[in-house]
Amino acid sequence: MSFEQACLLYGEGRLEPARTLLGQMDDAGGADAAALTLLGTLHRTAGAHQQAIQTLERAVRLRPDMNHALVELAQAHLANGNEIPAIEVLREVNRRVPGHSSNAQLAGLLHVAASALMNDGHLEGARTLLEEAAGINAAVSGILCDLAVTYERLGQFVEAHNTIKVAAELYPDDHITLINLSSIESTMGNQDKAEAVARHILDSIDPHSPGGWINLGVALRLQGRFDESRHAFEEALRHQPNSAVPYTNLAAIAGLHGDFDRSTALHQQACTLSPGSQAGMMTFLHACDALRSGNWEQGWELYEARSRYPRNSIVWHGIEPLPRWPGGDPRGLRILLECEQGQGDSLHFFRYARQLADQGATVGLLAPPSLIRLFRVSDPRLQVEEQGLRADPACWDYGLPLLSLPHRFGIRPDAIQAFPPYLAPAAEDTDVWASRLAGLRGLKVGLVWAGDHRAHDPVASNTDRRRSIALAALAPLGGLSGVDYVNLQLGPPRLQLAEAPFPIHDWMDEVRDFADTAALIRHLDVVVTVDTSVAHLAGGLDVPVLMLSRFDNCWRWLHRREDTPWYPRMRLFHQEEWGQWETPIHALYTALGELAHTHARGGKNASR
Repeated sequence: MSFEQACLLYGEGRLEPARTLLGQMDDAGGADAAALTLLGTLHRTAGAHQQAIQTLERAVRLRPDMNHALVELAQAHLANGNEIPAIEVLREVNRRVPGHSSNAQLAGLLHVAASALMNDGHLEGARTLLEEAAGINAAVSGILCDLAVTYERLGQFVEAHNTIKVAAELYPDDHITLINLSSIESTMGNQDKAEAVARHILDSIDPHSPGGWINLGVALRLQGRFDESRHAFEEALRHQPNSAVPYTNLAAIAGLHGDFDRSTALHQQACTLSPGSQAGMMTFLHACDALRSGNWEQGWELYEARSRYPRNSIVWHGIEPLPRWPGGDPRGLRILLECEQGQGDSLHFFRYARQLADQGATVGLLAPPSLIRLFRVSDPRLQVEEQGLRADPACWDYGLPLLSLPHRFGIRPDAIQAFPPYLAPAAEDTDVWASRLAGLRGLKVGLVWAGDHRAHDPVASNTDRRRSIALAALAPLGGLSGVDYVNLQLGPPRLQLAEAPFPIHDWMDEVRDFADTAALIRHLDVVVTVDTSVAHLAGGLDVPVLMLSRFDNCWRWLHRREDTPWYPRMRLFHQEEWGQWETPIHALYTALGELAHTHARGGKNASR
């Protein structure tokens, strides 16, 4: 009996005789690594998986350099249902021979393992495995597509965009890849590209694709083409009636047009149909429309789901170790609050941190550095510290995100409970600006025309594109007499001052934080701004505000109201058409002209 005879039998397809012969050789002590490798392979094909593993492990011990034995060992582990050891063995093969024929299988196994992690919400682990798989063999179907989706869910939008574009080049006609390409293009703010890819799917690949219709609808909605968008979502439902996503988008369109009965019904349907992974998103979007409609009782309760919507990127690190304050009488309790989301949100709801202290609680507040000095001066009772470190549970009874206070206090549009002024700059800071602005005799108007673009976050950037304008768009304001304009704009948009359409005083090089900006605003008669943190800063100081608001305005401004219960001295000027600023700027021009006229007749406080 010899190995050559066994190979001959194997080549003739006589597997069991070959297996018997090799077994006899092994029993006699005459089987080398090659014979053991073939014997292990035959054990596996015969269904003796454990025996195959043991035999192949012996072969590897005899010849550690024998890659074929390692590959066969991996197959035996897989046949036995052991994916993890199979992956480890194939990793060793790939380490030794990067171009080995088994690398596609290894990449596929890593992909399968990553998919399981994705389904369980373990995105970091999934990303690690998918990056490894892509590095081994990116051409394996689906790896790059899933890696792009994982990047997007983790907020790594640039990586997601780059990865899905490579995937689309490899698989230009793959339905799922193109669906994700369209979706990510939309996330990146490229609505024209998202629309084009979605139409390609529907025209050339699958006219009944629910994902194609959904992506087309989203791209159209974010271009303000609401009738076309509505049709696309209705088509998506016709082909996939149990999908939650079309319902929530139809709800958004209804809400933007003030049809809140329909919006509520559609949101409820979306929430009913949402699987666990989507439930947080659907609930949050429902919350925003409920708040926009004025149904704050329901809205604040639903808004508690905001951290379960991944795109909000909300994590409360500081208060994580603490139990949440459930509401009720806070007298005698030690409650630590944590700021969240944008700086405007913190400025807006700081009033309720003060209210909590008014009711007898010891209140701490974790805030971003730019707000700390202002908050400390505004209410010295509060223990205001910088966000970053986790709270010591021994020092606090409860923790709470700042924007959960309206829910705990039962805030309603007709019961705001805490009114401006609730912010205050330091006296020494206001004295500095009093002398600086003393020479301005006209109506002193602060200007902000753009928000923080947040290029690292395309979702926020998309919103910023809709709320911000170019300084040049305010050129009509230069036609008003008796007005002194003062710049409050920071960041890259400030560079537009070099080509300002009218004279604007600019002292923002001397501003360190919001406390300095507050001191400057205190000496202004009115602030003209888009929907940024400065609107809340001026409102919280009880300085008059004229605010330009985008068509799909933030929920906090309710629906199409020209006033707001949050800030009694604020007026809102809304876009009447998507992306069209001429009409609200003209209305703003008229309102500002009236204030300038009154100021000229009655003195500097006439606007107040």
